[in-house]
Amino acid sequence: MARDHIVNVRVSFGTIRKVEEPPEEPDGSGESNELAFESGDDHQRIEYKLEFEVRFRGFIEFVDLNDNGVYDHEIDKLIEDYGINSFQPISYSLTPISNDSNLHYFLLKTTDGVFAAHIYFVEEFVYLNDTIIAPTQVKIDIEITDFNYINDSSQLALITKLRSETHDYEKREETKDEEDGYGDEEEEVYIENDIYTGIFSWKETAMIDGVEREVKTNNLEVDVEDENIQILLINYPRGNHIYHDPKIGISLTTVLGASQPTIVPIIITGSVVAVIGVATIASLILKKHSKIR
Repeated sequence: MARDHIVNVRVSFGTIRKVEEPPEEPDGSGESNELAFESGDDHQRIEYKLEFEVRFRGFIEFVDLNDNGVYDHEIDKLIEDYGINSFQPISYSLTPISNDSNLHYFLLKTTDGVFAAHIYFVEEFVYLNDTIIAPTQVKIDIEITDFNYINDSSQLALITKLRSETHDYEKREETKDEEDGYGDEEEEVYIENDIYTGIFSWKETAMIDGVEREVKTNNLEVDVEDENIQILLINYPRGNHIYHDPKIGISLTTVLGASQPTIVPIIITGSVVAVIGVATIASLILKKHSKIR
């Protein structure tokens, strides 16, 4: 059996600042968000960083026997585990936002046309499809078209895997964007260290055959195959056309200086060519570190 491909969106974020005193030794907690090195001018430079990723592995088709809107593997009837397989060539376009900033758009679509990921990242705040996108976020519109349901009363759950080597994700109903006043009816899971908060968020509704319907998610579960991965199932009402728009991004927990660091999104599919091509484009466009003096 051929191995399933997956869609990854990896986000890394970092700043470098000068300090007069060397940093304290790690406390053994396992967190590795600081890396110090000599600058040659009687200062130490410390790099603060956070890296995490979201993976869309495929769908679970299931019959919701207890009618709670989510897939309960001990109760509900599993119909099919549908893996995301081969992809069409990646589509990329660049749209100017202002004189010195752009919107970058990638379309990743499976060969059978059932699953598509519309991926946007921007160089300044942009209002797109009723959603504000920050320069520290990647918008990922999930589109499911003409899924071949095996059962007449089944629905789908999108298998979403969240990975970070040094932190555990937590779930909350009020998102950081809602706290800041530009999010509405969203939920999120997040990780954080002393400097950054990494966030994967989603709207609580999706467009199902042109009608806005509620989206439900399961509680996070640790992947039995990798303890650094937590699994989130995003459950959609049954429909022939499903459109939903999660976001992945990072916010500053602590302000280190006036300069704002810049996100480095890397978009990955199961194809080696796609990994090289998209990662190179994203890195050339946005790979920057802010130096805070």
